[in-house]
Amino acid sequence: MKGIFKYILFICAGIVVLSMIVVSTLPKPKLTLSTRLEIEESLKDVNSDLPRKIGTIGWLNSILLEDNSIVYNLSVNGDKSIDSIYDQNYTDFHTMILYSIVTLNGQQEGGRLLAYFLDSKGINMKCMITTPSQRTFEWNIPPQEMLAFVDSCKKSPTEALYTVIDMHVKLTKIQLPAICDSLGELRTIPINAISSSSFSADDILLDIKHENNDIIIEYLSSEKDFSCKELKNRVDDEKLINALALELSKDEDFSELLNILALSHSNLILRYTGALSKSILTVEIPYIVIRKYCKIPNNLLIAE
Repeated sequence: MKGIFKYILFICAGIVVLSMIVVSTLPKPKLTLSTRLEIEESLKDVNSDLPRKIGTIGWLNSILLEDNSIVYNLSVNGDKSIDSIYDQNYTDFHTMILYSIVTLNGQQEGGRLLAYFLDSKGINMKCMITTPSQRTFEWNIPPQEMLAFVDSCKKSPTEALYTVIDMHVKLTKIQLPAICDSLGELRTIPINAISSSSFSADDILLDIKHENNDIIIEYLSSEKDFSCKELKNRVDDEKLINALALELSKDEDFSELLNILALSHSNLILRYTGALSKSILTVEIPYIVIRKYCKIPNNLLIAE
């Protein structure tokens, strides 16, 4: 059974980032033949940058207008064991897509803009994922459902992002605390990112929290790699924080997580507790720093 949860695709990463591009380029009139042609032309520009790798686990291959649906076509790396994951958790992935739209509200209510646009045109959102066994899983979200969810959802963009991360922890059956070295076997973007931000493979992931606009990841750090006194003197060092954000952005999975943090205007807080000393080190990477190192065009990032 080892690795059965290994290849869950964090579909929200690709959907959220590319939805902002789609929203920024689509025309606003009613869906007539001429409007359809304009949409298709706009999507040609989007697709010129595709396929796009999503972390270490898959690809966003295309975004197309087919019939009355904007279709996100994705593919997953790995083996056929992931088929059972999508079968068993089909409804949860549907919900995560909806919550990913809410995270867009950090960008001038981008989630509502997308929902209202699709509703006004009668256009569905469809997400299609092809697995290594060539099975295709399809999530079809009518515009009325998307609009009703966005309008009724009281969660902030950061709360919605936390909900998505929390659902991934549950879907991958992680029982916290968990040794970071074992997290990488699970192969999801948020979990791989969380693993890569620990000091060492021996660190233990204690908890993931949401407070205000902060996503907080807590670790129990092995003493051999933990010098709280030395690091505490530098946690407010702007150059150090920028260097840390830059280093994290080089990790493929963490880079995708940074994109979502930037879109939802969320700060990242890494909190380490020394296993022996019990000293606590808190490193905060503010949204304003994250947006420098995420891979989203600056014109799609709205500063507060």
